[in-house]
Amino acid sequence: MSDVVLGLLIVLAALMAWSPLIGIGAARQAIAARRERRSTIIQIRHAQGEIWARQAQRNSAVGLAKFSAVTACRSFDH
Repeated sequence: MSDVVLGLLIVLAALMAWSPLIGIGAARQAIAARRERRSTIIQIRHAQGEIWARQAQRNSAVGLAKFSAVTACRSFDH
């Protein structure tokens, strides 16, 4: 019985150590995507002007809304 408890504690400790690494990786990926999007908008602003840059910002906000928890539970297709 004590071996089973010890085994479960080891598995639990491994999961607790592994979970923050997944969160850190996801945060880094989100930050990198945000930086890439900002640099793209800056490039659009320099190449095509302020109006196109504003439209690119609006489009990126619409793209982010697709993945939010609020819109994920609602379906507009029905």
